[in-house]
Amino acid sequence: MQKRARATFDRALQDVDAIVAPSAPIPAPAIGANEVDIAGTRVGVRPALVGMSRPANLTGHPAISVPCGFTREGLPIGLQLIGRAFDESTLLRIALLHERLHDWRDRHPQLS
Repeated sequence: MQKRARATFDRALQDVDAIVAPSAPIPAPAIGANEVDIAGTRVGVRPALVGMSRPANLTGHPAISVPCGFTREGLPIGLQLIGRAFDESTLLRIALLHERLHDWRDRHPQLS
């Protein structure tokens, strides 16, 4: 399974510098939350937050998460960039450019 997944990612990355995906299927959960709702199903916070990083973890491809905005409620949202194997430098340059083009890194959610 791992070899097949790695080959699939390698093919997808032949003509692009990175794959863009959500960092998580949910915005940042409330502090102390144990579960969150995803499409009507209760899911543990940890599995919800790490699930989108599993493909890159499985294949060994480098990945980085950068801020990409906020929900209407002001909670941060992350964007995951997945790069070619052993090409971390390209991935880091893309992440740096993204952060320079947006001010999300300077904004912070309001804490109650």
